[in-house]
Amino acid sequence: MTVRVSAGTPWADLQKQLALHGQELPLDVAHPQRATVGGVVASPIPGVREFGTGGLRNWLIGLQAIDGRGRAFQAGGQVVKNVAGYDLTRLMIGSGGAFGLITELSFQVAPKPEGQLWKILALESISDLLAWLQALKSSACRPMAMEVLPSACAPWIDPDFPLQENPAPWRLALLWQGSKMALTSRRDQVKALSQNLPQRNSVWLQQSELDLLTALVHWPDPNASHYFQGRVPLAAYAEFLQQCQQGSLNFRLSAGEGWCFGPWSEKNQNRQNWLPSWLVSKGGLWRSFADSNLQILPPPQQESAWPWLQRLRQVFDPDHRIRSPLWPEPEV
Repeated sequence: MTVRVSAGTPWADLQKQLALHGQELPLDVAHPQRATVGGVVASPIPGVREFGTGGLRNWLIGLQAIDGRGRAFQAGGQVVKNVAGYDLTRLMIGSGGAFGLITELSFQVAPKPEGQLWKILALESISDLLAWLQALKSSACRPMAMEVLPSACAPWIDPDFPLQENPAPWRLALLWQGSKMALTSRRDQVKALSQNLPQRNSVWLQQSELDLLTALVHWPDPNASHYFQGRVPLAAYAEFLQQCQQGSLNFRLSAGEGWCFGPWSEKNQNRQNWLPSWLVSKGGLWRSFADSNLQILPPPQQESAWPWLQRLRQVFDPDHRIRSPLWPEPEV
């Protein structure tokens, strides 16, 4: 099934309408009552379930927009198999609206799962974490999400986060979604897999016990001056986790796709300054957000793609009429 929606529609309203037909867009959005569908597409924020469901690129099939000269253009279509013309839909994802004002969007949707099941593990070491991640990625019980976080972050994410009394320094949160029969099967498969893997303690959670998915997406932290988002290459996971442990950095790592996200506190800035340059040196990505409302700050202009992006923007908005949080104002 597909759906066509105005860009100004609140994300929560879209999901509510889809739920009436047993469907959903399996994308995780912070503040869904406030976020608009067009804003979600224009922002570069990945969701917790991206490992299992894919990102926006997997679900957005078409859009309509207006460029900097007021010219309407269309990309993609309203059907899933559409290969006509250039794939401008992917260009608009995460652009911050710099290439045009999105007015309408078309998505492929998916059946809403009957339920979800979490397994929370307390682990003693980074090597234990990596052993679990490697085993899960190649197993038949591959999860929808694999979230890594320091144990100290658990109460920030949710006061009822399980295993808080356990002294192990790491938590691994695993998510499966599907029918009751499928979830029972996944539980048995994980039980068999865990026989050969290290764990200090673990607990299973149903959705009715704790809405952990929403808690992970929102991450409230009143002490954060702004937030950061980066992408860690798989080969650098161990070094990244070691650096974060030494610097007492609060974060969550969506280990399936490598996205890391967390609060950035001014009082801890000296312990955090290594992260942006380190990510770039490892071939990763870095972005920061001004506050808990996720207002996007411009990316570093020294990125290798910056000259290409500047030329591309010149095509869509040669007079710089569109104001985007991802792009600094041109020098006069």
